[in-house]
Amino acid sequence: MNATSRRKGTSSRRRYPKHAEISISTEGNKHHETNQEVKIIVAALEEHKAESIEVVDVKERTPFADYYVLATAPNAKALSAYPDALTEALEKAKINIRQVEGNSESEWVVVDAGAVVVQLFTAAKREEMKLDVLLSKTK
Repeated sequence: MNATSRRKGTSSRRRYPKHAEISISTEGNKHHETNQEVKIIVAALEEHKAESIEVVDVKERTPFADYYVLATAPNAKALSAYPDALTEALEKAKINIRQVEGNSESEWVVVDAGAVVVQLFTAAKREEMKLDVLLSKTK
């Protein structure tokens, strides 16, 4: 992480090309589990052909999550399948998902995995919501 992204109010954004090596720096053991969670989530999304996967560090911006993972589903069927794929991958690591909201009809699904919140969209809904833009803005 560079000095700019460490300042309060800025976000650290990482885009992962397909099959990228995921390296998230750990700041002591406190964040180790969260970093593992992010790696598991990104790997499961890549395995199921999610597109435009982004990891945004929001620790300094919100009290209820350390990271947001944003991803685009190539179609409604994939959007419906991603929560099950994430649940399966996280349960193997003994991590529970708290809640899943939304469905393919809403074109936006939110998976609350505790310190990591996953935002899954169709391409049209992601463009409409512009969450990427909102998260890139500083306070």
